[in-house]
Amino acid sequence: MNIVYGIVNILNRQIYIGSTTRPGRRFIEHRGRLKGNRHDNQHLQNSYNRHGQEYFHYHTIESDISFELLEDRERFWVRYFNSDDRNYGYNITKADYINKSFKRGEVSKETVERMIAAQRKRKKYEADNGIPPPMFGKHHSDETKRKMSESSKGKVPWNKGRTGVYSKEMLDKMSEAQRGNKNMLGKKHSDETKRKIGEAQKGEKSHMWGKKLTQDHKDKLLKAITGRECTQDTRDKISRANTGRKHTPETCANMSKAAKNMTKEHREKLSKAHLGKTHTPETREKLRQSHINHPSISKVVEQLDIVSGGVVGTFISMSEAKRQTGASNISECCAGRRNHTGGYKWQLV
Repeated sequence: MNIVYGIVNILNRQIYIGSTTRPGRRFIEHRGRLKGNRHDNQHLQNSYNRHGQEYFHYHTIESDISFELLEDRERFWVRYFNSDDRNYGYNITKADYINKSFKRGEVSKETVERMIAAQRKRKKYEADNGIPPPMFGKHHSDETKRKMSESSKGKVPWNKGRTGVYSKEMLDKMSEAQRGNKNMLGKKHSDETKRKIGEAQKGEKSHMWGKKLTQDHKDKLLKAITGRECTQDTRDKISRANTGRKHTPETCANMSKAAKNMTKEHREKLSKAHLGKTHTPETREKLRQSHINHPSISKVVEQLDIVSGGVVGTFISMSEAKRQTGASNISECCAGRRNHTGGYKWQLV
């Protein structure tokens, strides 16, 4: 039988509201835990210890409720008696957050194991010290949280810069614990949060400031990404994210400086990496279209008759003119270093 029940303190008229599918057993559990000073609801336990067993009565408030409506009816009666207010009742959980998913078996096995481990830890503390854990059933105030945060700022973590602190077994456990982390699943950082994250990692604040990856680390990274291809959806997202973005003058200057200061060894590595590689026809067409759509990149050229000097044709770029006419030194003609190529003169518009 599904019911909503109440545990009433007849001295102060405060009430605890609950629901169950097995009333008799549930009442026995409440009585046993309160009598043994091990009830999960510390507020109810404290009141029971203060006033005594004889002042707590058990009542059925509503019965014959369908399982699907049991949760809703419990919420209704919690609101009706205002029992989630410490001045009127003993319910710790607010009415809006009542959830019987645990009773319905919707909680994962891992969550259940963590809950059991936490309960065992609490019981062991009580057995060793004779009192519940100091913070059991309590919460830090916002002011306390702020003070804790301020006191931790600027402190260097004990394991910063240290290696070999954790065993391989411990590292494996930490890695396994982070897999499938869904803290941000379906959520997005606000622009302000993104800006703060970016500022916190710039320049000397970066964890890689002044460091260099070892060759072994570089090899591992290269091996991890070799052969991987972005899906078309990912490519479209990257394209949309970068559309309209431009490097700042400072970034352009840094890139130019880096290119000028590139060592011979670095240039040889780049040359070797690109040796034998060619663009696919699809990529070539995309590059051609991107130049067409960006007049600042492409330079329009005119094809002139050698004798009359009249305009024979106009092309959106030098590469397009070369593709259509076969002339190979158009840029030299436009720069004035050649008189003609391909049987024609050429000039920039």
